Amino acid sequence: MDRRQYISCITAVISVGCIGDSSTSNSQPDNTPTETTLEPPEDRFQHPTETSYWEFEITNRSTHTVGTEGVYVATESDLSKITAEGISWSIGPMSDLYSVRSADELYISEDTVYYVARLSKDSEMGAVEADSGDIMWTRELDEIPLKIVDVAEGSVFTSVTNDDPAQTPLYAFNTTTGEEQWQTRTGMDMGSTVSHGLCLVYSVVDGLTALATDSGEVQWEHDPGTDYGTDLDVVGDTLCVANEKNIIGYSLPDGTHQWTYSSDEYVESLLSAPAGSEVADSIYIANENSNIAALDVSTGEQRWAVQTDGGQVGHRGININSDYLFYHSGTVLAAYDLATGTKQWENKRNSNYRASSPYIDGNYLIISFNEGGENPNIAAFETESGSRLWQNQIQTSSEKAPHIGGICNDHAILRIQQQLMGVPLN
Repeated sequence: MDRRQYISCITAVISVGCIGDSSTSNSQPDNTPTETTLEPPEDRFQHPTETSYWEFEITNRSTHTVGTEGVYVATESDLSKITAEGISWSIGPMSDLYSVRSADELYISEDTVYYVARLSKDSEMGAVEADSGDIMWTRELDEIPLKIVDVAEGSVFTSVTNDDPAQTPLYAFNTTTGEEQWQTRTGMDMGSTVSHGLCLVYSVVDGLTALATDSGEVQWEHDPGTDYGTDLDVVGDTLCVANEKNIIGYSLPDGTHQWTYSSDEYVESLLSAPAGSEVADSIYIANENSNIAALDVSTGEQRWAVQTDGGQVGHRGININSDYLFYHSGTVLAAYDLATGTKQWENKRNSNYRASSPYIDGNYLIISFNEGGENPNIAAFETESGSRLWQNQIQTSSEKAPHIGGICNDHAILRIQQQLMGVPLN
């Protein structure tokens, strides 16, 4: 079998039941639109028709992201778009348009996929039309590894992260042409976002820095703490920064310090409700001892706090929609009302796996777990009642719960070791 093979039927795998320095980058972008061959070789793709499950083999040096129309996969040899019907398009491995050492990141924005990859001694980034696979532009940079901060206001904001928290470059590139808009240096990116005409970067080196998105000029700076990992979230006109045991609120765009909330334990998650929620003026936190709390984003005052039943928390343990905060410890799945903190429902499970992050798609709440030492399961629950809608068991040698990457074409997208898998929601 070829190294990568798309299989639409995996009945044997899933049981029934169902992503302003003076120096410059070392090349100019090649922004000539390039047409690619969209039909994959026949021996890479099979399509039995009796079921809609699918599987796609990947490598250790790969990354993927889930869009509304397909799953985009980048490896050291090719960049592809996968749907439930097969490989829509693929760039490489015989093409010199995409030839990298390893893939670091994919980022999809509207109708464009941006990629960052490593070459032998430097990096390559580029933009590809999501629908056709045509390359819009590529460019090489003499910094590794790169991280895409955000795509906003006509620019791709890109920073550098590594093991040495020193001063590193921060770039802004034109989304359409790849031309460099500006370049500056900040402390190494340890948490960043773009909002209110500002590129906001936190670093243990020089604190929190706000740069104008159109020029890269520093607008203001603060020193919120010394944590090596920091969450930033913008709610309305407030920037919330989680740093060690503190949550700090700054007004945007002027950066005025508004409030500080102190927790007894280290804060591991910082989330805000979706736009349009009745409690869109709240920020939600989870700490290392399984406590969750809601704060008023304008004052930093605590609205409610709950001690959960314990287990793993942090990014892999909580998620929210417009009405509820969902908590998954690995043994307990529960929903709490965003406005009051009242527990709405609870499901207890016998799990030997670290908690997967609950993934939300409309009325579906999807988790992965393990019961009784058996192979891992993926299950869907109704968000309002907690009723289980379906459950699938997955045959795998992995000791980790499958990572749920997103929902695409009515399939839940999972990553298990060196496999991507699409499991139908119905």
